[in-house]
Amino acid sequence: MQTAWLGPRLAAFWAQMTVGYGYELRKLYLANETNLPEKILADMQQATASEPQFMALFNATYSPVVLHEYGRILAINPAITHIFGYTAEELVGQEIATLASKLAPAPEQEIIRKQSAAGGNYSYQTKCLGKDGTEIRIQVTARQIAYDGRPVRLIVLRPLTPAFKPLLEPEEVNLTTRQQEVLYHLATGLSDQAIAEVLGISLATVKHHNQEIFTKLQVTTRVAAAFWAWQKLDSFTSFGSA
Repeated sequence: MQTAWLGPRLAAFWAQMTVGYGYELRKLYLANETNLPEKILADMQQATASEPQFMALFNATYSPVVLHEYGRILAINPAITHIFGYTAEELVGQEIATLASKLAPAPEQEIIRKQSAAGGNYSYQTKCLGKDGTEIRIQVTARQIAYDGRPVRLIVLRPLTPAFKPLLEPEEVNLTTRQQEVLYHLATGLSDQAIAEVLGISLATVKHHNQEIFTKLQVTTRVAAAFWAWQKLDSFTSFGSA
């Protein structure tokens, strides 16, 4: 049955694997409500390994994410285009204020401006508009993160719709200190081997921690684990002072 579902879609899957947009695979999976194991999707997402590791995670995340440096947008992921309708050509290189003016109704723009001006790491709820005028409630989470050897701002715009289930809270997950360290480095794009070298532990130990982390987070992919970390992991709040 899984083979029958997969067969007609192999061409589309191969195309998506070529450009690294694991998000599209996830979209097809959810849209068709199949029983295709997520492990198959995870294996397909590994095709993004030819990209820099952090950008592979960034592009494969199926919730909208933006990177900016000193207010200028460096990158958007495909989910921004899918959910809000704006392309990379329209946004990359623009000021983050331009994104807010495009996405937010006028009453919400002042809230967004104040939050952005305050800096630091924060999370709040607001309303956004798609390019077609559709109103979407979202949770905005801002984090400072390492990208291309320098600290930049990562903004997650997670829609508050049934398709995007709530994330577990840190107290529910109860990661150990070491697991938080491993997850932090995973979420910044380090490979398992690089994490082992940074933390001075064996590769087998890193893989063991990954298994424990995935189980606690109730996820099956590095993309999902990184996405949780970007929004919930306390380690990111101290990145700038490290």
